[in-house]
Amino acid sequence: MKYIKILSLTLVLHTHCFAQTDSSSTINQPLKKGFYKTYQEYLDNNPSITADFTTELYRASKRDTTIIAGTYKLHSGTVKANKIWGFCDGKSVFIRYKVLIGNNYWKAQVLGPHPYFLYKEKMILAAGPPIMAIATAVTTAALPAGFEIMAVTGPGRPKYVWKGTMKKILSDQPALLEAFKKEVKVISDKYRVKYLKLYSEAAAEN
Repeated sequence: MKYIKILSLTLVLHTHCFAQTDSSSTINQPLKKGFYKTYQEYLDNNPSITADFTTELYRASKRDTTIIAGTYKLHSGTVKANKIWGFCDGKSVFIRYKVLIGNNYWKAQVLGPHPYFLYKEKMILAAGPPIMAIATAVTTAALPAGFEIMAVTGPGRPKYVWKGTMKKILSDQPALLEAFKKEVKVISDKYRVKYLKLYSEAAAEN
C-alpha cells in the first residue's frame, strides 16, 4: 500500500506547475471575507474583524499577469494594520509580510497549514488592469523572475523554504515526504512549489 501511494504521488508530480488559481481552490469550504488577527483565525477560516472593503490586486510586472499581492480599501469600519495577520476578500487570502519598499500583503498561492507566497525584497509593483480583468487573466507556467518562495511555518511566520524546512512541513504526510526524499537531491523553486501544492491538497483531504 505504501508503495502504491508513493507511486501515485510520483506520477502526479509531473502534472504540477506554477499555474495560478484562487486561494480558495485548495480547501473544502468557502472562504469568509474579513481580517485575521492571528494565524489560527486563518486556519479556522474565521476572520474576527469584518468591514466593508474592496481589494486592489497587483501582478508581478507589466508583462507577467501572475497575481502576487493585494491591498485593501476600507469603505466602513477601522482596521489597525499592525494588528492583523492577513485578510481575505472571499476569493483569496493575503498574508501580511512587511517590507521596506513595496507591498505588505502577499497572495497565498495555495492554502492549508503552510500556504506560500511569491516575495520580492525590493520592488515597485506594476498595477495591472482593472480588478475583473486581473481576476480572469491567463495563468502563468513559470515562476515570475526575481521572486522568492516564502512559506508560512510554525506559529504562522513566513519563512524561506530550505530543504530541511520542506522536510519538516511534509513530516505529517509520510508518503509525500518519502517521495520528496527520493526525487529531490537539490532543492529548487520547481520542487518547492510542487511539494507545497501537493501538501496543501493532501491536507485538504484529511
